[in-house]
Amino acid sequence: MSNKKTIFIMFLILVLGFFAFGKTTKANELRFQLGFGGFISTSNLLGLIENAKMIDAIQKQQDQKLIGLTDSQNKDFSNISRAMQTSMIVANIIGGMEYGLKMRILWHILISDIDFALLPFDGSYNGRLDMLLNFNAGIRAPFFLMPFVMIGFTSVFSFYAPEDYTNPDSWKDRAWGAYKNFIFRPGLNITAGFGLKFKGFSVEGYYKFTIKDFEEFRGFYNQLVDTLQRSPADAVGGILAYQSRFGVSLVWYLF
Repeated sequence: MSNKKTIFIMFLILVLGFFAFGKTTKANELRFQLGFGGFISTSNLLGLIENAKMIDAIQKQQDQKLIGLTDSQNKDFSNISRAMQTSMIVANIIGGMEYGLKMRILWHILISDIDFALLPFDGSYNGRLDMLLNFNAGIRAPFFLMPFVMIGFTSVFSFYAPEDYTNPDSWKDRAWGAYKNFIFRPGLNITAGFGLKFKGFSVEGYYKFTIKDFEEFRGFYNQLVDTLQRSPADAVGGILAYQSRFGVSLVWYLF
């Protein structure tokens, strides 16, 4: 490679790095900004904890029982190798993650996100695919270190396979809209996070508390207390863990 080409490439890298990674002044950070990006998060904290316990039990060669499987299915699972058991649990974790795309608006201390999330497989709802559309608004610190908090409306669009999904009619009765194998449910979410804001992009870690369905509190609480004989405190803790998510996001700003 010639010296001219080397110098040009180094110059291009420096310019791109300056515009993408350089810190902005407070005045520039207060300007209107539009960005697009993506995110990945746990589908729910409770599922992640339970899967981690399963992997730990497998490694310690302890007896384990998968929630949602019959006794016969659990017996078949216990008969396969530990490596295969661990691989299946890890695949369940990856499949149970929440993946999505994001559009963001920043202006002064205001922050607004529109998120489209796809939940390929939620272990709590076998045979169902969830898509979530979140409309959030809140406030942020307009600096390089950017904490933020938002609250918003969640629309849940669910498609289920009748041959795999357990008791879909009970969800249809509670849904705001239902047609064949499609269900719509409204909810809400609260998001708090901390990000690094560069000129061209931002990267953040966040915690999100999501209520997919306004009936979740009552329905899950009654199921845990009445059916599973959990204490009220354990029931509330389980609900909070089920509705909690941790994730990371990356947003590139057009201007």
